Amino acid sequence: MDTTSTHKGHLLLVDDEPIVLELLKRQLDMRDFTTEIATSAQEAMEILSSQTIDIMVSDIKMPGMDGMQLLAKVRDKHPDLQVIMVTGHGDLDTAVDAMRLGAYNFLTKPVGISELS
Repeated sequence: MDTTSTHKGHLLLVDDEPIVLELLKRQLDMRDFTTEIATSAQEAMEILSSQTIDIMVSDIKMPGMDGMQLLAKVRDKHPDLQVIMVTGHGDLDTAVDAMRLGAYNFLTKPVGISELS
């Protein structure tokens, strides 16, 4: 029996657009990632408290708690988690702010699967 795993990691995708999440999840699952989805920052925090996640990819613009607030909370509770911030309205100031808060990377939409895998 082959015990080698092709599993590349456990990702959490956070975006308030369910269609975007489902499309990304399907593509990443086909590339041997295990992918969880959350449609709000609160849902993301619940997933992070109950599962081991390797990388979180979060949209910045979301109703309620936005992605930058989520990033700050994640840094407090999960300091080693790699977080990639994504926005459709990117500018240099936002990217710098995200990196100062501890983001691993900053991407602008539309995000290609090759940028995540």
